[in-house]
Formats: sequence, structure tokens, C-alpha cells
Amino acid sequence: MSGATAAAVIAASQRRIVRQLSEAGATSPAGAISFDAERGIDRRQLQHLIRHGVVHEAGPGAYWVDEAAWAALRRKRVGFVLVALTALAAAVVVLWLFQQAMR
Repeated sequence: MSGATAAAVIAASQRRIVRQLSEAGATSPAGAISFDAERGIDRRQLQHLIRHGVVHEAGPGAYWVDEAAWAALRRKRVGFVLVALTALAAAVVVLWLFQQAMR
């Protein structure tokens, strides 16, 4: 599986988990629901979201999503992608300028 494919699968799993919790109204400790991630990728991504403060366990097997933390994590990722794309564009320009100087 390529890096881009893996990233897409991970992102889809995280969105699926957050969507299921949000649609069930599990957006606060009082609204926590039982959630059993059936797929291996979903179990791993549930743990990832817990570590990042997006999903919280209110009790054994009962989870809720912090929508503000989810939005913040998504903004952080978009920022990272923009920085990476800017660095890539700068590298391409530098290589092009170097090639033009060598002519």
C-alpha cells in the first residue's frame, strides 16, 4: 500500500469514527455511547484519536467526541500539508533556477 493510499485509509477511518459518534449525539460525557470498532484499522485509529484528545472514554467501552478538538486536529493537518506543499514548490523553483543558470 502506498503512503498516499495508507493516509487516505487512515483519514477515512478517523472520519468514520467521529461521524458515528457525532451522529449518535455522543458529543459530551453525558452523551457517551457504547462504541465497538469492528475493523482493525478503526481500533487503531480510535486509540490514536483518544491519544490526541479527540475521543474520550466516559466509562468502559463508552466514548464521546470532542468536536472542537477534532476541528483543531484537522486544521493542524491542513497547515502541515500547506507547509509541505510550499516547501516542495520552493524546491522545484530552486531546481529550475539552478538549471537555467547552468545553460
